[in-house]
Amino acid sequence: MNAADRVAFHDQFISFRALGVAARLGWSELHAQLDADGMRSAGGSATICSRADIAHMFT
Repeated sequence: MNAADRVAFHDQFISFRALGVAARLGWSELHAQLDADGMRSAGGSATICSRADIAHMFT
């Protein structure tokens, strides 16, 4: 994976931890919010979310 690939990946996805920090939510609160919104992790990963799918959390 080259630098451009890494940038593209991070532009498209966010880790569960980074999402919690950005949303100012703890682990359990973030899980509850994502479950309430019907959100699922990207590609079957338990720790990666699509930025497009969670954009509503920051509007």
